[in-house]
Amino acid sequence: MAGAALGMTLRAWLPEARLSPETKEVVRLGAGLLATLAAVVISLMIASAKTSYDAQDAHFRQLAANLVLADQLLALYGPDGGGARKLMREAVPAALDRIWREKATGAPQTTAFTANSVAEQIYKRDRVANSGQ
Repeated sequence: MAGAALGMTLRAWLPEARLSPETKEVVRLGAGLLATLAAVVISLMIASAKTSYDAQDAHFRQLAANLVLADQLLALYGPDGGGARKLMREAVPAALDRIWREKATGAPQTTAFTANSVAEQIYKRDRVANSGQ
């Protein structure tokens, strides 16, 4: 509304030579150019958001595939891998909760990533099992 009011005020002040059809066409083309540029910027923002989403989706799919593969490999070890499988299955929900909680708040991570106690237990269990052989 402010633009319309400004336009009516300027129309009264402008000389007739500035209100020719050619001038109106230049203004119309300029408005079309601005609308096109706005559409390009919006489409680039949408494409960037989709690329970010696709990258995160690929990371989660890769994480899930790695977890399934590790679980299957531990199953091949038989009873020796049972403890590590159990620890891994306990660690996955906690890790997913941490990932989603950080994404939901949008806050940057304030601490450096450190291995949690479950990961250390899995590592130590593997070290103990391998040192006895």
